Amino acid sequence: MILAIDIGNTNIVLGCVEGKKTYFIERLSTDKAKTELEYAVSLKNVLELYEIPVEQIEGGIISSVVPQVTELCRSAAEKVIKKPVKVVGPGVKTGLNIKLDDPATAGSDLVVVAVAALNEYTCPQIVIDMGTATTMSVLDQKGSFIGGVILPGLRTSLDALVSNAAQLSQTSLTAPKKVIGKNTLDCMKGGMIYGNAASIDGMIERMEEELGCKCTIVATGGLAKAVIPHCRHDIIIDEAHRVAGSSGEVARYKLGYLLSQASPYLLLLTATPHNGKTEPFLRLVRLLDGDAFPNAKSVVKEQVAPFLIRTEKREAIDNNGNLLFKNRVTHLVELTWDERHTYQRQLYEMVTSYVSKTYNKALRNRKKNMCMIFLLIIMQRMVTSSTAAIRQSLERRLEILKTQNTKLGSLTEEDLAELDIEDSVEDALQAMSLDMEEEISELENIIAGWI
Repeated sequence: MILAIDIGNTNIVLGCVEGKKTYFIERLSTDKAKTELEYAVSLKNVLELYEIPVEQIEGGIISSVVPQVTELCRSAAEKVIKKPVKVVGPGVKTGLNIKLDDPATAGSDLVVVAVAALNEYTCPQIVIDMGTATTMSVLDQKGSFIGGVILPGLRTSLDALVSNAAQLSQTSLTAPKKVIGKNTLDCMKGGMIYGNAASIDGMIERMEEELGCKCTIVATGGLAKAVIPHCRHDIIIDEAHRVAGSSGEVARYKLGYLLSQASPYLLLLTATPHNGKTEPFLRLVRLLDGDAFPNAKSVVKEQVAPFLIRTEKREAIDNNGNLLFKNRVTHLVELTWDERHTYQRQLYEMVTSYVSKTYNKALRNRKKNMCMIFLLIIMQRMVTSSTAAIRQSLERRLEILKTQNTKLGSLTEEDLAELDIEDSVEDALQAMSLDMEEEISELENIIAGWI
């Protein structure tokens, strides 16, 4: 586990991360007047609040744009966790190829954001970080950091406007319904939100023109949520079937709706077949055109056809008319364990034993125990793909059982066919145990044997 600290001009954002798991994210005010001890006390209180044992923290890393606070925080963190804490800067290897006039002058905040984006998204990229300042960093097709721009941040601009205009007062950073405001507050809000969105859109267009290609657009920072949904660059939603949700009230559908309203171009991608349910499909096509699909009766073949492009993998061809994919041929391969696979084999056998015994119990009342069955399917898949993921899930399941934070499952076989493994792990982990004491004992044995 690593303690990560991002020191910005306004806030200090800190959290504990392990692999791709984030245990918490919290904010402290950046205060140049604070002492090392005050920062240490604040950090210690946050760790205790989230019940993070300092013994489990292996070290720390700091990114800072406030030199006066950097050393104070580093010393404070080392005092609390009693482990070395690195500061991102010249001499720290990040793997990022920085092609600036003077690479040593690259802000550590830009460097760490670029490194994170490289690990998650394809290049070329434009990485937008919206905080006290709005920065736009450009990564070329090879993943090299080639430069960017720095603009006044949203809040910074608003504060400057209010402090220099006697008749203007502070307002919230929420978008008005229309760009053309009818009162002073709406005029200010529209200028801030839509003005910043238009600025970002314009910069993206100019950057892509200079690069000669389209870029992946990545946005982060505390103020990104206020502005980015109002930008007009193309939006592509992959695995779009997930957006439909179980109703129009779920958060991911609401987000999809906001994106559809904010963007002039929306492309929904999915390779998951339509399950035949009209309501979820209606919610999806309404994202494309709400007027064309006012109700369920409008979801007919003739109405849907102009909005749907279906390409079967076996028919996909390149520009020359050649098939893109070969016919799939499957066959069984016997797995051979050797000496170097001792621990992997042990883990596989222990998890498989746990899954098999519990699965057979669950099958005795299949209808009632669908949540448990789904959980076991997840476990068996994870043990063959990700050691870190299976350990995390086993530990989380054990924690839930010990706190008795389980719930009765309501999944049907039909629901199970629709569920995505990635989206439903947490719900499945909370499934009611068939024999809590026995399951706790078995999980403890697996985890103990792992160590």
